[in-house]
Amino acid sequence: AGMAAEPEPAASAQHPVLNWDTGANRSYVIPAFEIPVFLTALNIYDRHVYGREIYGSTVDSTTDHAAPKSWEYDEDPFNINQFSHPYLGATMHGLARSSGLSFWEALVYSNIGSYVWEVAGERGPPSINDMITTSQAGSLLGESLFRMASLLLENGGKKPGFWREVGAAVILPPLGFNRLAYGDRFHSVFPSHN
Repeated sequence: AGMAAEPEPAASAQHPVLNWDTGANRSYVIPAFEIPVFLTALNIYDRHVYGREIYGSTVDSTTDHAAPKSWEYDEDPFNINQFSHPYLGATMHGLARSSGLSFWEALVYSNIGSYVWEVAGERGPPSINDMITTSQAGSLLGESLFRMASLLLENGGKKPGFWREVGAAVILPPLGFNRLAYGDRFHSVFPSHN
């Protein structure tokens, strides 16, 4: 008659939930899968919209680009070098960051993603300045966007409302994608600690 009810197992034991303070349940695998899928989709889109002349990379062109002697300095327009490439890097950084990785871990993912894009994403010779701009400037832009989106969510309390979720997804689409695609796993909000 006086038996105490047995406590139910914690939800996190059944469904892992990211803990930003300890790093528990972060994922190295998810961004390692998402980034190549994203780069492949971007290449396919670019082939259809901008043509195969620039984006029709092949196994042969990729193999040729892997050689250090094939790298050069390009002179793309300002908007490509100073916006498009950093935004590409920010997207890759955001995919890693929203999977629970630290800034430095996400920087490694954007560096590798930038290298893959330079070697396999375009037909022309890989560009040294694009590699640097995509990965380094992209990580700085990506971290800024990640923190702004996180602040928007954090100010919404434990369960941010619909419009906060939409706003965060507009600021950093990879964050919105991972919050939507992986359910509760990545719903915890990065804490600003004031």
